[in-house]
Amino acid sequence: GNYEECNMLLYRASKFTALLYTLIAIPAFFKMDFLLSVWLTEVPPMCSTFCRFMLINSFFTMFFNVLSVGVHATGYIKKLSIICGSCYMLTLPIIYAGYKFGLPVQFAYELAIISSLTVLVINTCILKLQLPDFSALSFIQVSFIPTLLVVVVSTTGIYILNRSIENSSIVWDVFSLLLFPVITCLTIAVFGLSSDERRIIITTVKNKFLN
Repeated sequence: GNYEECNMLLYRASKFTALLYTLIAIPAFFKMDFLLSVWLTEVPPMCSTFCRFMLINSFFTMFFNVLSVGVHATGYIKKLSIICGSCYMLTLPIIYAGYKFGLPVQFAYELAIISSLTVLVINTCILKLQLPDFSALSFIQVSFIPTLLVVVVSTTGIYILNRSIENSSIVWDVFSLLLFPVITCLTIAVFGLSSDERRIIITTVKNKFLN
């Protein structure tokens, strides 16, 4: 019955999960060709494009996975399972029809992103119905918008830096994989966290490593 604490846990869990994900996803997005060339002997055509789409799709899935915990906590999961499951299943005939009409191969990944975003909206509405104290507006303000701001600012900065250097050497590729997470981390600290959250993190780090 502690709905206020439950809401705050949902807001922060979804926010921190997505922010931690950006530390890996954003550098990987920009250096996907290099990562695949290191991992695979021969990189299949459009493999990097597909992987980038999957990274974007997983960003929205992060929020859905956390919010679904809130729905499951109420004990009423039938509505969530039927609606969201049906939404995912509908993508199959739509993809089939799209390919029949000659749409490009990445259409399946684009539709997956739209489907994940739709399921996120549906899940938020279901959680609001089953947990009246849950505020969808607060979730957007506290969790989604700061995370989206981090993504926009960090990707813009990294894109400009990556284009301005235009160095394809392996030294730059390796160095950038170390540099880009630092840039993302600084962006998270400035745009992604509230003053209270920054204070909590600093205090936790001091207690863990300095005492």
